[in-house]
Amino acid sequence: MAERREQEKPLAPAIPANSKLSPFPPEFISHRRHRCLKCCGCSAALLLILAVTTLIRKFTIFHVKHPSLEIISVKIDGLNSLSNNNNPTLVAGVLIKNSNAASFKFHEAATKVYCDDALVREEIGGSVEI
Repeated sequence: MAERREQEKPLAPAIPANSKLSPFPPEFISHRRHRCLKCCGCSAALLLILAVTTLIRKFTIFHVKHPSLEIISVKIDGLNSLSNNNNPTLVAGVLIKNSNAASFKFHEAATKVYCDDALVREEIGGSVEI
């Protein structure tokens, strides 16, 4: 037995928006289109303003500047009693001024001591955050 296939009928006929049979008046469709364009235009303008503001802030406020380093004082301890087991200690007061909005973190800091262009001592320290 051959099965009988009936063509499926849509629930509602497709009616173009500009047709006279459309359930919506043309003013409603025009108003809806105008409202959609207005919403898209405002969204695009807002995104453009945010992009320009972000670029201006990136190049002015958040521009990365080098921190300034200034040595305040240098003191050498242990020069009075130089014996076989005592080493002189160099103590330096350092002022680091960071003019950036964010902080810097240095993972390793190397200190080198020169005397008459000859390297006397080199020390590698831990992490420093300024």
